Amino acid sequence: VEPWFDMIVYATDNEGNVGAVSVGVVLVNVNHPPRFPQPEFFSSVVGDTPAQLLGAYPAVDTDVGGNAVLTYSLDMGPFTEHFVINPNTAVISQIEPLDFYVVQQINLTVRATDAGTPPLSTTTIVSVEVLDNQDNRPVFSQASYTASLPENQPAGTFVLLVSALDISSTTTRVRNNTIAFTLEGSALFAIDSVTGSITTTA
Repeated sequence: VEPWFDMIVYATDNEGNVGAVSVGVVLVNVNHPPRFPQPEFFSSVVGDTPAQLLGAYPAVDTDVGGNAVLTYSLDMGPFTEHFVINPNTAVISQIEPLDFYVVQQINLTVRATDAGTPPLSTTTIVSVEVLDNQDNRPVFSQASYTASLPENQPAGTFVLLVSALDISSTTTRVRNNTIAFTLEGSALFAIDSVTGSITTTA
């Protein structure tokens, strides 16, 4: 109910005659747009992992009554279909996995719309970083290696060099542990765990 004020205004002339009129004033609730506490928020999700919760990003509205009722939505944009927002609580969830090697950062535009006439809205950005889940195996530069070695070579003789690439460490945003090489199958050979150089032991 909007506030109503009843008043009477009197008018008096020089002879003392008095006229009166009633005046009614209603205070109309002027609709103001909602606002977010900050223009941008930051969150993160792990790649190839479904059903992750980002957080709640509610706006505030200084109005009263229906004008203060807010509904939340996500504006369409790249990869928006991987996320949903609760229209009442502004809680954002990821519902479909994201591939770290396809996208590393997503900007979600969150919109808060009030129930005024006409409805007013405002937006904020939720910047989402996609993290590597570090599930990739190192890949060798060749499918197999072959070397020939003369007999009776002294210990420490170089045989061949193997190399491998950790796909997870090729990005500048996330770098996983350094590759370490080990060798199995013969005690006559050893491998340098850092360089991948294979040498004789006897």
